[in-house]
Amino acid sequence: MNIFCLTAPEPLLTVSPSWLSPGASVTLRCEVKPPSAKNRFYWYKTVPDLSQRNYRYHLLPDSIGGMVEDFCIIHGQRNTAGYACRAGRGNPEIYTHYSLPKFIWSADSQPAASLAVSPDREKLFTADEVQLNCKGSSTEWRVKKFTETHTKSDVSDCSTWGETNGSSCTFSSRWYHKAVYWCESGSGEFSNAVNITVHTPKSVLTVSPSWLSSGASVTLSCEVEHPSAGWRFYWYKAVPDPSNSFYRYDLLPDSINVTVEDSYIIHGQRHTAAYSCRAGKGNPEIYTYYSLSKFIWSAGQCVSVLPMNQFISGYLTT
Repeated sequence: MNIFCLTAPEPLLTVSPSWLSPGASVTLRCEVKPPSAKNRFYWYKTVPDLSQRNYRYHLLPDSIGGMVEDFCIIHGQRNTAGYACRAGRGNPEIYTHYSLPKFIWSADSQPAASLAVSPDREKLFTADEVQLNCKGSSTEWRVKKFTETHTKSDVSDCSTWGETNGSSCTFSSRWYHKAVYWCESGSGEFSNAVNITVHTPKSVLTVSPSWLSSGASVTLSCEVEHPSAGWRFYWYKAVPDPSNSFYRYDLLPDSINVTVEDSYIIHGQRHTAAYSCRAGKGNPEIYTYYSLSKFIWSAGQCVSVLPMNQFISGYLTT
């Protein structure tokens, strides 16, 4: 019967719901493998320990003697909080490891602690510099982030993905992600939680005129979703690629060194052609998506290998 001691299993804690309405009840469930009717379960509230970059575990009053049920219901939960569990068995009792902490998030701020996001808008982008500010009575703070994929979940400090400065955390994301952020104080408080989704911004190209006279000049204009200062613009000719029924983007010679203007003039255009743009910002540079291809139509003789009726909505017909 020493297997339980030697393997020292790590229980798995689940919480439901993970996002709550103030005052709602929350169910904690602790899974130990292999399961046994002899297990007794202990439930803990996690208290931030900023000095150790970890948590202290405070036993919940109702589970001081252990509980035979593998679940526990928390009534009247109002604020963001973290919980953990472990199991014990035998006499003298042998314990499993503590589970990894799991969090119950509340979007409602509380007087003791709050998290503010700048820029304060629903949609953020990879090129944005995002600042998270912790406010409250404490003098010490840390910002936490929770991310989850199909294969794993992760909780990390701002120091691993951003820059900390007192009670604030600043980061610039280089890729799409969705995460939950919150503040933890040195006095053991949790702030409200904020769900942030970071998108790659889009570029939108317009052409004028779209129907041209042979040899006329054409103006391409590139607009970035939620425009801001500092963008540099790249201009491309969309070249039909029959091998994958789409286009490849060939950078126009004059824009290899990038333009700071959001417009570009093509002189002496004579034939039907397709163009695209994208923008970049920062160092190292973060790019928007390529814009959808836009066409300049010519009613004159076209020397393209492909007939015009194969240019449809940015794709090639087969």
